[in-house]
Amino acid sequence: MRSKSRIAFTLVELLVVIAIIGILVALLLPAIQAAREAARRTQCTNNLKQLGLAIQNYHDVHGCFPPSALNPGSLGTGTPHPNYGLMVPSNGVRNFTGYIAILPHIEQQAIYDMIDFRFAVGKADFDGVGGGGYQSTATNHRIAAYECPSEPGYDNPRTYTGSSAHYLCENAWRTNYGFVSYNYDDNGSSGLISGGAAIAYDKIQSATKTIFNGFNGAAKIKDIIDGTSNTMALVETKQQKTSSAYGPFWNMYVHTHLIAPRLGINVNYVNNGVPTTVSLNNRAGSFHPGGALSVFADGSVRFIDEAVPVATLTALSSMAGREIVDQF
Repeated sequence: MRSKSRIAFTLVELLVVIAIIGILVALLLPAIQAAREAARRTQCTNNLKQLGLAIQNYHDVHGCFPPSALNPGSLGTGTPHPNYGLMVPSNGVRNFTGYIAILPHIEQQAIYDMIDFRFAVGKADFDGVGGGGYQSTATNHRIAAYECPSEPGYDNPRTYTGSSAHYLCENAWRTNYGFVSYNYDDNGSSGLISGGAAIAYDKIQSATKTIFNGFNGAAKIKDIIDGTSNTMALVETKQQKTSSAYGPFWNMYVHTHLIAPRLGINVNYVNNGVPTTVSLNNRAGSFHPGGALSVFADGSVRFIDEAVPVATLTALSSMAGREIVDQF
């Protein structure tokens, strides 16, 4: 008698094969995800290196770093300071940003050339100072160099036409790389306001002053007493925060423009004791596991672990605090 050959798997064999395939996928998937994140982090590092080179090239041309914002419509711009007068003259709100200033240095000369600097690029106007006309077409562009590849994206571009004048914007494109400040956009403890009046960058007197602490000016390399390799210039920040109004945006100033890494990396807001999944307006952070990238004044890019102590983050933020920076 001839034996009959089998032409199919038994149910048990099929289940075993499926189980083996499932185990292999489970083992391979984390490795694939890790490889993709490594590639995204490398691209993010390249973005920050490009920005670090851009602000240095700007310094070579103009003798100082670009201002984080020029004539912003922020708190106190309509109140004369008793010693320094108005930071932004009447009818002078323009809302230009440092990101706009360095466009020629990141191979975006074409966009820069379209901007008419006689007119504002943003509508934010906290004190009703004014600002003349408004243009949006020239700056209504998404620029890859200003976004981290690991960022999933959020509310881009942003338009707000409500009653909060310091958040007014139209086609505002978010960026993941914030100019490093000590604390907030407008905060007396960091010397930005006095009696409700905003003062320009070069009038701020504070041991914790950063390269971009404030507006209408920025540091020169000679001002960085702590050393360019010990002083952060820009740091990563997530696009989504506790309010959709919060920036920073590259193409126009909107309140909450600056980022303060000394307040912690990847620290989410706790609302009445209940943790949330997003951070406040001025927090540093990223979707890279364990921390965020920062470009320093010397152009180097380093990963800042989210467990780094506050004292170290404060020392790395200030440019003339004369602190001793621990290994990080």
